[in-house]
Amino acid sequence: MVALTIVTKPKETPVSLDEAKQHLREDDPTGSNDAIIRSLIEAATKQAEHYTRRALITQTWDMWIDKFSDPLEVPKPPLQSISFIKYLDSTGTLTTHSNSPQIYKVDTDGIKGNLYLTYSQVWPATYDEPKAVNIRFIAGYGTAEDVPEGIKQAIKMMVSHWYEFREPVIVGGTPMKMPMAVEALLDPYRVLTL
Repeated sequence: MVALTIVTKPKETPVSLDEAKQHLREDDPTGSNDAIIRSLIEAATKQAEHYTRRALITQTWDMWIDKFSDPLEVPKPPLQSISFIKYLDSTGTLTTHSNSPQIYKVDTDGIKGNLYLTYSQVWPATYDEPKAVNIRFIAGYGTAEDVPEGIKQAIKMMVSHWYEFREPVIVGGTPMKMPMAVEALLDPYRVLTL
């Protein structure tokens, strides 16, 4: 079982309010729709992260697992770093694992982030209890300018679609699904599970 809790939320969104307004051709100098546009940016960002299974802007997470495995997959790529690993040892005592590179390696270069034990190392035994291991990690591309343009364009398209069609069903017309172009833009960044 894997449980995730966000520790530090991103400080910005991949698409700024000004970028979204430019995409929408929104030139209201009073900013009367700014709150709506901001909420649409937030929603579109969450949808893009959910669909791609990625973290977009730098954020910190706690991952809870029942026991160690090798390799140990860290969700929400791209993985930037591991802050700490804590676990309940075989006596039930909370222990901080050494972050020595002689014990395990952090792979941040792959599609998914992984922790690998080095040669002849073993993970410690854990207490037989759910969520016995806590791994704090930092994930995301970095800042908004580091997020791939395809993902940003998909977010802008979702914002535009939701701004134009504010209800889930259009009365008197044909119900519309999100344009397929959004999925086409996000698909290259989608992390698939086997």
